[in-house]
Amino acid sequence: MDYPSDEQKLRARITELESQVRQLKEKRGSEAVASPSTPNLLQNYAEVLGKGPAFLYTIDWMHQRVLAISDSIQSFAGYSAEEVYGMESEFLSLFDMESRKSMVAHYSSPPPGGKIPPRQAMIRIRHKDGYWRDFQIWSCVGKYTEDGRIALIVGMGVDITDALATHKAWHKSEEQLRAIMNASSDAIILIDRDGMVLDINRNFAPFFKGARAEIIGSLLWDWIPEPILTQRRRAVERVFETGKSVRGVDEHDEQWTDFAVYPVFDEKLSCAHAAIFARNVTALVQSERNYQMLFDSMASGFALHEIICDAEGRPINYRYLAVNPAFETMVGLKADAILGQTVLEVLPDVEPEWIATFGKVAISGQPIRFESYTQTLDKYFEVSAYSPRPGQFACTFFDVTDRIQAQKSLKASEARFRSLFEQAVDGIFLIDETGRLRDMNRSACESLGYTHEELSQLKWTDVVLTTSQPSDPATLLTEIRSQGSILYEGQHKRKDGSEFPVETTISVMRENDDSESLLAISRDISSRKQYEEEQHKLEAQLRQSQKMEAIGQLAGGVAHDFNNLLLAIRGYTDLAMEDLPTDHAILSELAEVSKATDRATALVRQLLTFSRRQELTLATVDLNEIVTGLLKMIRRIIGEHIDLTFTGGSNLYTIAADPGQIEQVLVNLCVNARDAMPRGGKLYIETENFAVDPRYSRTHMDARIGDYVSLTISDTGEGIPQDIQSRIFEPFFTTKEVDRGTGLGLATVYAITKRHGGFLNLYSEYGHGTTFRIYFPQGTAGGSADRDDAVLKLDTDAPPATILLAEDDELVRKLSVRIMERAGFKVLVARDGAEAIELYDGHHEEISLALLDVIMPQISGRGVCEHIRARNPHLPILFASGYSYNVLHNELLPDQSYQVIPKPYQHKVLLSKIREALDTHKKR
Repeated sequence: MDYPSDEQKLRARITELESQVRQLKEKRGSEAVASPSTPNLLQNYAEVLGKGPAFLYTIDWMHQRVLAISDSIQSFAGYSAEEVYGMESEFLSLFDMESRKSMVAHYSSPPPGGKIPPRQAMIRIRHKDGYWRDFQIWSCVGKYTEDGRIALIVGMGVDITDALATHKAWHKSEEQLRAIMNASSDAIILIDRDGMVLDINRNFAPFFKGARAEIIGSLLWDWIPEPILTQRRRAVERVFETGKSVRGVDEHDEQWTDFAVYPVFDEKLSCAHAAIFARNVTALVQSERNYQMLFDSMASGFALHEIICDAEGRPINYRYLAVNPAFETMVGLKADAILGQTVLEVLPDVEPEWIATFGKVAISGQPIRFESYTQTLDKYFEVSAYSPRPGQFACTFFDVTDRIQAQKSLKASEARFRSLFEQAVDGIFLIDETGRLRDMNRSACESLGYTHEELSQLKWTDVVLTTSQPSDPATLLTEIRSQGSILYEGQHKRKDGSEFPVETTISVMRENDDSESLLAISRDISSRKQYEEEQHKLEAQLRQSQKMEAIGQLAGGVAHDFNNLLLAIRGYTDLAMEDLPTDHAILSELAEVSKATDRATALVRQLLTFSRRQELTLATVDLNEIVTGLLKMIRRIIGEHIDLTFTGGSNLYTIAADPGQIEQVLVNLCVNARDAMPRGGKLYIETENFAVDPRYSRTHMDARIGDYVSLTISDTGEGIPQDIQSRIFEPFFTTKEVDRGTGLGLATVYAITKRHGGFLNLYSEYGHGTTFRIYFPQGTAGGSADRDDAVLKLDTDAPPATILLAEDDELVRKLSVRIMERAGFKVLVARDGAEAIELYDGHHEEISLALLDVIMPQISGRGVCEHIRARNPHLPILFASGYSYNVLHNELLPDQSYQVIPKPYQHKVLLSKIREALDTHKKR
């Protein structure tokens, strides 16, 4: 059944109005339209038209102004009639451009015959508020001038804006409906009560195997397969019976169809037709199956809820609608126990904030995402909540405990790294590929004297000076990629311009964005460099000390052997002098030999002192007293051309020293100073207390921490050249002329200083004098030892005795035998320790005394002594050696109870020691 459209209604109304206007014109005549009573006429028209959707107007075309217009114009255009009158000639600006051109064109060119026909047109007028409205107008010439020009135009306009909109909407709706029907993926079928197909859309093909023309007008049941025909037919019949829609799903030949049957009512509200919508949901069914498999197997938990609100629409609870197995595993709640239950029934202690949060999602539709910690499970979850439909929300959540813990560990690691980074003693720099200092630690800033912000504005090349490696980042990256890392020494420049040495390790660090940076770790090696210099000095001192020790051992060995020679020379000389008469001519020559032997003996003693094989006689001494006691002698030695100044330190410590050797040190240094000032000069002797601290000890190898007394001898002589300063303490090294020095003076000074536990320093520049500074440790001595060379008187009346002599040196052995035999002793002679033991074992009953050399081949004197003591603990035993008693006791003698005869000895001293030992044994 067709119904009249709004446009048809409007056109009918306009026709009616046109008829009324024509009747008015016929009644009043055409001249009345142009008479001065036109406003009254328009008023009459308005009364005729009433308050319908129309307005009347009269236009003075010659002056382009409105003479009269209905008040109803205000309801259409927003302008009152008075406002339109006031526009004068500008009233045409109310029309859009096309309407204006059309109107002017129609009334500007009269056709042949001079009369312009009435005009019907669509125009647009701008409303006072700025928007446009559409009007249908009818107009005609109301009056011409005498010369045939248009004087007045009268017309009527009807607002058709809403009618046009309705018409357009109706056409658009009809087109959209047809387009939607044809575009629908569903098959849409319209049937009557008998099941005849009245219409069908273009998507019927998947369900019917005939052509559209065949299907329309046929019975629907002829096209439906038998297995599903009954279900479909019952569904249609039920719709016609109840007037309610029916839905269903059926399957045929592995194809699933979702169908719905809707009633179509006529004007009497009776169900006259039925519309069937059919959709192939095979893929959907399979998808649902797949979804169910995914739903059941997905690793993330899922739950669908329905929000429950109070009377005011505020969320107060929610209900479980669906949960997957992962939910059951993660949360520990079974689906059978919670589906259909509310959260407050399942978890009474749930916080209201959670209900409010999820309720907001269900009501607003705005999804949220957050991380949450569940204390009961001790787990972290990442939760996403969204609203699939109004009033519901779904949650998916993942167990992110491992990630959170890893992040915490990472943060803790980063915090530890940052702490280590900032607290590291070495300077650490991060350098980007352009060479800019991207980051650096506190030590780097402090070592360079910059703030962190200042260094961030600089490049690596701004702080690096000389290096053995390139400083360009690109070149460094290339080298490091091939080598792994680079270690080099160079110089860094501080903010104040000063430089300091560094040892730098540079490696490549890959960032998260795969970019590369340089990691430079620089260590300030100023202290190490200083330490290395000090070590070099100490090594030099050690080498000098080792050299002196080696030379001392050599000197000691030479002195020992030389003592044996001197012993033979002196002994045979003394024997010869004893056998000659006092007036013999050769006696004076032998006396000179004896004097030369004494001088040689003194020289050997110096060698023994240097080699530390000369015995010390320690006493508690005041260094000031020793110096004061020697001043007169020193002045005589140095001569009047040298000024001597002594400055003694106040409150001077006492030292444990051998006074004679300290005097020797002082005299030797003063003699050297005298020789360095042949044309005169000044000699200064000073004493003072001195404390060695750890810093000083580190740079002076022989200096031990503690208190010392220093003895300083300075001269203004020519000085010692640098190239020989390391050799001046070597024995026999001298720069003096032949016959002016033995080369043992400074060697003896060095040896005495060392034997006293002290150390010495030399300061000298060639041409500017020399200073020797000797340091003796503070201390006191327990007493002094007796001299070993005291001569006892020989008791010539003592009965002869048998003496066992063990001596490996042939000259000394023969001389000793001759001396003892001349004194009346019987001598059993052994060339080494083994022979001595053999002789003792064969003659032990007749042997009264044993004279043993300390050092012998095979078995030493100590070994022979121990063998004898095992059989006869009381037999007198004497030792002979060129070494001092202290050294022998420490190394070669059994204890301190044994007498030692130092070589070279005079024959009277030897006989005296023998007689003393025999007498002492006899008194027991």
